[in-house]
Amino acid sequence: MSEYAVQVAVTPTTSFESFVASNGSSLAGFALMVTGNRQDAQDIVQDALIAVYPRWQRLSESGDPLAYVRRSIVNRQISLRRKLYRLVALGDREPASADPTVRLADADWALSLVGRLPDRQRIAVILRVMEDRSFAEVAELLGVSEANARKLVSRGVAALRTHLSEGEL
Repeated sequence: MSEYAVQVAVTPTTSFESFVASNGSSLAGFALMVTGNRQDAQDIVQDALIAVYPRWQRLSESGDPLAYVRRSIVNRQISLRRKLYRLVALGDREPASADPTVRLADADWALSLVGRLPDRQRIAVILRVMEDRSFAEVAELLGVSEANARKLVSRGVAALRTHLSEGEL
Protein backbone atom coordinates (compact mmCIF):
# COMPACT_ATOMS: atom_id res chain seq x y z
CA MET A 1 0.00 0.00 0.00
CA SER A 2 1.12 3.54 -0.60
CA GLU A 3 1.84 6.02 2.13
CA TYR A 4 -1.45 7.68 1.23
CA ALA A 5 -3.52 4.57 1.87
CA VAL A 6 -3.56 4.97 5.66
CA GLN A 7 -7.12 4.52 6.83
CA VAL A 8 -8.53 5.43 10.22
CA ALA A 9 -11.62 3.62 11.48
CA VAL A 10 -14.77 5.71 11.61
CA THR A 11 -17.46 5.02 14.16
CA PRO A 12 -20.93 6.61 14.30
CA THR A 13 -19.64 8.91 17.05
CA THR A 14 -16.62 10.15 15.06
CA SER A 15 -16.91 13.86 14.44
CA PHE A 16 -16.44 15.31 10.98
CA GLU A 17 -13.51 17.36 12.26
CA SER A 18 -11.67 14.31 13.61
CA PHE A 19 -12.38 12.42 10.38
CA VAL A 20 -10.80 15.23 8.36
CA ALA A 21 -7.88 15.54 10.79
CA SER A 22 -7.09 11.83 10.66
CA ASN A 23 -7.76 11.23 6.93
CA GLY A 24 -6.95 14.59 5.34
CA SER A 25 -3.42 13.76 4.25
CA SER A 26 -4.54 10.38 2.90
CA LEU A 27 -7.28 12.05 0.87
CA ALA A 28 -4.89 14.75 -0.37
CA GLY A 29 -2.38 12.13 -1.50
CA PHE A 30 -5.09 10.11 -3.21
CA ALA A 31 -6.38 13.22 -4.99
CA LEU A 32 -2.85 14.12 -6.07
CA MET A 33 -2.43 10.74 -7.70
CA VAL A 34 -5.84 11.06 -9.37
CA THR A 35 -5.34 14.61 -10.66
CA GLY A 36 -1.57 14.76 -11.11
CA ASN A 37 -1.61 18.35 -9.86
CA ARG A 38 -1.33 19.57 -6.27
CA GLN A 39 -3.58 22.59 -6.72
CA ASP A 40 -6.34 20.58 -8.40
CA ALA A 41 -5.97 17.89 -5.73
CA GLN A 42 -6.47 20.41 -2.93
CA ASP A 43 -9.50 21.89 -4.66
CA ILE A 44 -11.12 18.52 -5.31
CA VAL A 45 -10.59 17.31 -1.73
CA GLN A 46 -12.07 20.52 -0.40
CA ASP A 47 -15.07 20.24 -2.73
CA ALA A 48 -15.62 16.60 -1.77
CA LEU A 49 -15.46 17.38 1.96
CA ILE A 50 -17.85 20.30 1.54
CA ALA A 51 -20.31 17.94 -0.15
CA VAL A 52 -19.91 15.32 2.61
CA TYR A 53 -20.35 17.67 5.57
CA PRO A 54 -24.17 18.02 5.41
CA ARG A 55 -24.50 14.22 5.13
CA TRP A 56 -21.89 13.39 7.76
CA GLN A 57 -24.18 11.94 10.44
CA ARG A 58 -25.88 9.55 8.01
CA LEU A 59 -22.61 8.55 6.32
CA SER A 60 -20.77 7.85 9.57
CA GLU A 61 -23.64 5.70 10.80
CA SER A 62 -24.33 3.76 7.64
CA GLY A 63 -21.02 2.85 6.13
CA ASP A 64 -17.57 3.86 5.08
CA PRO A 65 -17.36 7.64 4.66
CA LEU A 66 -13.73 7.39 3.50
CA ALA A 67 -14.81 5.30 0.52
CA TYR A 68 -17.61 7.78 -0.17
CA VAL A 69 -15.18 10.72 -0.16
CA ARG A 70 -12.73 8.85 -2.41
CA ARG A 71 -15.55 8.09 -4.84
CA SER A 72 -16.53 11.74 -4.74
CA ILE A 73 -12.94 12.74 -5.58
CA VAL A 74 -12.90 10.37 -8.55
CA ASN A 75 -16.27 11.63 -9.79
CA ARG A 76 -15.24 15.26 -9.46
CA GLN A 77 -12.04 14.64 -11.41
CA ILE A 78 -13.92 12.91 -14.21
CA SER A 79 -16.48 15.74 -14.31
CA LEU A 80 -13.73 18.35 -14.38
CA ARG A 81 -11.99 16.60 -17.27
CA ARG A 82 -15.25 16.35 -19.21
CA LYS A 83 -15.88 20.07 -18.76
CA LEU A 84 -12.33 20.93 -19.84
CA TYR A 85 -12.61 18.62 -22.83
CA ARG A 86 -15.69 20.48 -24.00
CA LEU A 87 -13.97 23.85 -23.62
CA VAL A 88 -10.53 23.11 -25.05
CA ALA A 89 -9.43 21.12 -28.06
CA LEU A 90 -6.93 18.61 -26.73
CA GLY A 91 -3.61 18.20 -28.47
CA ASP A 92 -0.46 16.35 -27.48
CA ARG A 93 0.42 17.41 -23.96
CA GLU A 94 3.96 17.96 -22.85
CA PRO A 95 5.03 17.01 -19.33
CA ALA A 96 4.33 19.72 -16.75
CA SER A 97 8.00 20.65 -16.58
CA ALA A 98 10.60 20.42 -19.33
CA ASP A 99 13.39 21.07 -16.81
CA PRO A 100 15.37 17.80 -16.57
CA THR A 101 16.36 18.43 -12.95
CA VAL A 102 12.73 18.51 -11.89
CA ARG A 103 12.00 15.26 -13.73
CA LEU A 104 14.70 13.46 -11.76
CA ALA A 105 12.45 13.24 -8.74
CA ASP A 106 10.77 9.83 -8.79
CA ALA A 107 7.39 11.12 -7.67
CA ASP A 108 7.24 13.81 -10.35
CA TRP A 109 8.41 11.35 -12.98
CA ALA A 110 5.80 8.77 -11.97
CA LEU A 111 3.01 11.35 -11.87
CA SER A 112 4.02 12.63 -15.28
CA LEU A 113 4.06 9.12 -16.72
CA VAL A 114 0.75 8.12 -15.15
CA GLY A 115 -0.68 11.50 -16.13
CA ARG A 116 -0.47 10.48 -19.79
CA LEU A 117 -3.14 7.84 -19.28
CA PRO A 118 -6.81 8.60 -19.91
CA ASP A 119 -8.67 9.51 -16.71
CA ARG A 120 -10.40 6.22 -15.98
CA GLN A 121 -7.30 4.15 -16.77
CA ARG A 122 -5.14 6.42 -14.62
CA ILE A 123 -7.53 6.20 -11.69
CA ALA A 124 -7.87 2.41 -12.06
CA VAL A 125 -4.08 1.94 -12.17
CA ILE A 126 -3.57 4.19 -9.15
CA LEU A 127 -6.21 2.38 -7.13
CA ARG A 128 -4.97 -1.10 -8.08
CA VAL A 129 -1.19 -0.66 -8.19
CA MET A 130 -0.38 2.26 -5.90
CA GLU A 131 -3.17 1.76 -3.36
CA ASP A 132 -3.19 -2.06 -3.58
CA ARG A 133 -6.98 -2.18 -3.96
CA SER A 134 -8.80 -5.29 -5.16
CA PHE A 135 -10.46 -5.25 -8.56
CA ALA A 136 -13.81 -5.30 -6.77
CA GLU A 137 -12.87 -2.13 -4.87
CA VAL A 138 -11.61 -0.46 -8.06
CA ALA A 139 -14.86 -1.37 -9.79
CA GLU A 140 -16.93 0.01 -6.92
CA LEU A 141 -15.01 3.29 -6.77
CA LEU A 142 -15.25 3.79 -10.53
CA GLY A 143 -18.85 2.62 -10.76
CA VAL A 144 -18.09 -0.08 -13.32
CA SER A 145 -18.19 -3.88 -13.42
CA GLU A 146 -15.25 -5.84 -12.07
CA ALA A 147 -14.46 -7.06 -15.61
CA ASN A 148 -14.34 -3.46 -16.81
CA ALA A 149 -12.07 -2.53 -13.90
CA ARG A 150 -9.70 -5.37 -14.87
CA LYS A 151 -9.71 -4.14 -18.47
CA LEU A 152 -8.97 -0.55 -17.44
CA VAL A 153 -6.05 -1.62 -15.25
CA SER A 154 -4.70 -3.98 -17.90
CA ARG A 155 -4.82 -1.38 -20.64
CA GLY A 156 -3.35 1.29 -18.37
CA VAL A 157 -0.42 -0.90 -17.34
CA ALA A 158 0.15 -1.91 -20.97
CA ALA A 159 0.24 1.77 -21.99
CA LEU A 160 2.73 2.52 -19.22
CA ARG A 161 4.95 -0.35 -20.39
CA THR A 162 4.80 1.02 -23.94
CA HIS A 163 5.79 4.50 -22.77
CA LEU A 164 8.68 3.05 -20.78
CA SER A 165 9.92 0.79 -23.60
CA GLU A 166 9.85 3.69 -26.05
CA GLY A 167 12.02 5.70 -23.67
CA GLU A 168 9.46 8.43 -23.17
CA LEU A 169 10.04 10.96 -20.45
